[in-house]
Amino acid sequence: MTFEKIQSHAKINLFLDVLSKRQDGYHEIYSLISKIDLHDDIEIEKSNSLEIIFEGQFSSMIKSNAIEQLFKYLFKKNYLTDFPFKIKVLKNIPVGAGLGGGSSNLASLLMYLIKNKLVNEDQCLKAARELGSDIEFFFETKPSFIIGKGLVDRSIEIISEKQILLVYPFIDLSTEAVFSNNKSFVKKSDINENALSLQLEQILDVTSNNLEDSSINLCSQIKLALDFLRNHKNCQFARMTGSGSCVFAVIDNEIKASKVIQDIHSKYPDWWTKTTKLI
Repeated sequence: MTFEKIQSHAKINLFLDVLSKRQDGYHEIYSLISKIDLHDDIEIEKSNSLEIIFEGQFSSMIKSNAIEQLFKYLFKKNYLTDFPFKIKVLKNIPVGAGLGGGSSNLASLLMYLIKNKLVNEDQCLKAARELGSDIEFFFETKPSFIIGKGLVDRSIEIISEKQILLVYPFIDLSTEAVFSNNKSFVKKSDINENALSLQLEQILDVTSNNLEDSSINLCSQIKLALDFLRNHKNCQFARMTGSGSCVFAVIDNEIKASKVIQDIHSKYPDWWTKTTKLI
């Protein structure tokens, strides 16, 4: 346990229903989330004290150090007696984008601690549920239905070889602000949640993300991105992930995706784009 490299994957919400507002201020949601092959790279090694370093394209956008908060929580709960680690995170996942980068980082570190028998699984699950709503999902190996405040209901296989194009307008959008601004509540999407597997198109055909209006009110560039993708001949579906500001499109192949990227950058040169796949 001297030095280890781990990958911390991003996610997209294939759909997101906001069902109601809870008495504790959180919201009841119903969502289907899948990891994608975009990831942060984390290096962790023993040290004399806790040291956390962020590097990479999106490191300057990090406002609060959730990793430090995680280790302080584990120490306060007596789950860890000490935390002498040097942790270096290469931030490849956009920040404030609805891609779950921060939650994924915490889940990856918790799994590292489990693997090295520094904490147990129950302690990690408690930490995940107390520190954030997305963290628990990242313990899963398959796409999962999420219910309530963010609990994993069940996993499913999603069948797709399509390209997923991510478009991020370089705006860090607050999840809390989007949910606070939301006025739209819906019934659960009519989807066969008992199926062991579903085609990606089957899912996207009958679902949506009903946080889009709230997010667009706070960030008009989300509408620009969605309109661009929905009007492009190469894009089959376009949707916001999570609470934004990142949106994604489903595209047949890399050649068509490259054309979309070229067209985006000719009109919106400052936007970040990335082709990825569901995993």
